[in-house]
Amino acid sequence: VNVSFDNQTPAPVSWGKATFFDKSEGRHAYRIWYDYLGGSTGSVVGCVRVPKDGVVLLQYKTPYTTFQSGEVEITAADGRSLEVSC
Repeated sequence: VNVSFDNQTPAPVSWGKATFFDKSEGRHAYRIWYDYLGGSTGSVVGCVRVPKDGVVLLQYKTPYTTFQSGEVEITAADGRSLEVSC
């Protein structure tokens, strides 16, 4: 799985493992996808607001087929579901 914030160089992330990205307070654009047969698959693009001294969890869910987009569930560290309006 590849993760890119704010159009920066993508970082590879292992399947099923939590990975910490240190981001400042404010709005951040993200793109998450995986490589399959030489191309980007299951791409999802969105934005997240990081609160001051806060932690936000993004959980990527793969699409049902390789022709669809993935999904991201965004929650606060305490488990509250967050609405994102960037």
